[in-house]
Amino acid sequence: AQEASGDKQGCVVAVFEIPEQEEAAYRRREDRYRFTYVDTFDDSEQAVRALMCTEFTDEEYRKERIRDDEHYYEEIGQWYQGRLWRDDIKPATKYLNGILRACRSMGEQCVADFATSSFLGDKKTSIEQYLKKQSLSE
Repeated sequence: AQEASGDKQGCVVAVFEIPEQEEAAYRRREDRYRFTYVDTFDDSEQAVRALMCTEFTDEEYRKERIRDDEHYYEEIGQWYQGRLWRDDIKPATKYLNGILRACRSMGEQCVADFATSSFLGDKKTSIEQYLKKQSLSE
């Protein structure tokens, strides 16, 4: 969730365990994300420290993770050109449906929270708005 006006925002999340011996491989696989530790709360309101993946700006990613243009090509450029985080990206239908199924298994509050607190790459269009627009165009 993003912070607005300094107020902390919350969202419903799924937390999963990564065995300590697998964390380095996980971080390498998800290298395009920034890793931040956050406090989460379970159903009994107990605090649980968790590792959260958040986005880099292109500039931050290049500065923190890329050595030079050749390295960028190896990691990103051979797959596609342009910015790493673009504002015109739409979710893959299969991926989005998988997330929605997982949310439904947690209850309608989770579905509603995901739909209103998750946004497209434009950072303006909520998943809820996107889904409504998609159903109207079909």
